[in-house]
Amino acid sequence: MIYGYCRISTKKQSLKRQELNILSRYENAKIIKEVFTGRKIERKEFNKLLSIINKGDTIVFDEISRMSRDSQDGYKLYMELLEKGINLVFLKEQHCNTDTFKDKLKSIDIDLIEENNNSDVLANDIKKAFYKFQVNNLKYDIEQAFKSAEHEVNFLSMRTKEGLKAVKEKNKLIEQGIIKGDIKQIGTKKGDTFNIKKKQPCKDKIIELSKDFNGTLKDCDIIKILGIARNTYYKYKNEIKKRN
Repeated sequence: MIYGYCRISTKKQSLKRQELNILSRYENAKIIKEVFTGRKIERKEFNKLLSIINKGDTIVFDEISRMSRDSQDGYKLYMELLEKGINLVFLKEQHCNTDTFKDKLKSIDIDLIEENNNSDVLANDIKKAFYKFQVNNLKYDIEQAFKSAEHEVNFLSMRTKEGLKAVKEKNKLIEQGIIKGDIKQIGTKKGDTFNIKKKQPCKDKIIELSKDFNGTLKDCDIIKILGIARNTYYKYKNEIKKRN
């Protein structure tokens, strides 16, 4: 059996690209889909897949990060499945495919000689040490691929946190009147509104002064009086109109 495993971390993402990539290479693959973080190897659909696969079966991933974004768990599972005779295919990291790994192992296979004297024993020990070194290098390449996937998600997480922190700090300066600009909405959908300390008083003043509501002043005059950005003023004004 050939299985294609597609995973995304959130419902906002799409599985379509992964599915198409797999089916373009393995048109008979049975597609398994899942929405779950790659930081955890224990995933409902993935666990179901691991419970039904047999020796000689193949699991195809669009990339190695779809299998795991945890380097230790990913590497450990890779080696376990390799030992069980399960074929693993990574479309974007083909050097990590289990068939490629096994071919490289065969290429460094050692030919031991009959040990008749100490020099023969030494020669075999050197060959064994070299073989072990080469095998460890191959395993290191696989481990590094999973580490790259882990570093990628850690980097993205760090950048997201830094971005949110920067937005919060900027919003604080805007609220304090130290700098001008529009308050950025964090974690809200497009069109959502929210209140800050200066927002409601500004709206009250707009209603009081604007000729479009209870006052006699033009927009440009009110903007100067309130000392807020033009875009912010019109956003508040539109919100007032919608509310009324």
